[in-house]
Amino acid sequence: MTGVQTCALPISDTRWVTGVLGDPLLSTFACEKYILTKSPVPFQLDSTYEFLKRYGNIYLFRNNLFVPLGLAYPRFISEASFLELPTAAKRRALLDVVVLSEKDLPAAVGPSPISVEELKQSLGRTTVANVLADLRANGFNIRSFNQNRIEGTIHLDQDAVVVFQMPFDAGWRALANGTRVPLLKVNAGLLGIALKVGEHDLKLQFVPRFLYAGAVVTALSVLIIGFGLWRWPRIQLPVS
Repeated sequence: MTGVQTCALPISDTRWVTGVLGDPLLSTFACEKYILTKSPVPFQLDSTYEFLKRYGNIYLFRNNLFVPLGLAYPRFISEASFLELPTAAKRRALLDVVVLSEKDLPAAVGPSPISVEELKQSLGRTTVANVLADLRANGFNIRSFNQNRIEGTIHLDQDAVVVFQMPFDAGWRALANGTRVPLLKVNAGLLGIALKVGEHDLKLQFVPRFLYAGAVVTALSVLIIGFGLWRWPRIQLPVS
């Protein structure tokens, strides 16, 4: 399944909440690659999107700014500093840095810190196209994917936090080169892991937090019910 794209396929007519649809930068960060829509005009007028095919009254477009699932960030900014940025700058900053909470700020996390002023200057010096090219070059390469398990590789030129554009959940387990690594809640709710420079074979596996406890309770319940049925008094029928 090499090269499988795993991210969301927004369908505007089936959603009460359209999420990041209509915001090219946020759609790109969320690794949305395709758009299915009955209203093609906004996308035809936007050079970000490329028309691919028509299915009756449904139009398929591709986001040419697309980035993969799993982005490596060698620089971080604190949540408090991130909130100081203007709204427009926040959208762009998500492509340049990872946002960490106060409890994850120690230097041991991996990436280098950046101040608000340094970030503003950096945003002015680099184009979106260059930033996206770097993210693609250092992105996560998916080897296999299903709903509960993701495997692949990533090469890092420097220490970084790898951000997976999906909600953080403590049920996920991450292994890097066979060694378990702690999870980070980054960007106010996404899944991230800190990795050192080098080549990494990554495995993400989801196990519901109470799966094993639930299995034990179920097994005990079955044993109790079975024992109760075995010990239940048997009614002696009269002999005719």
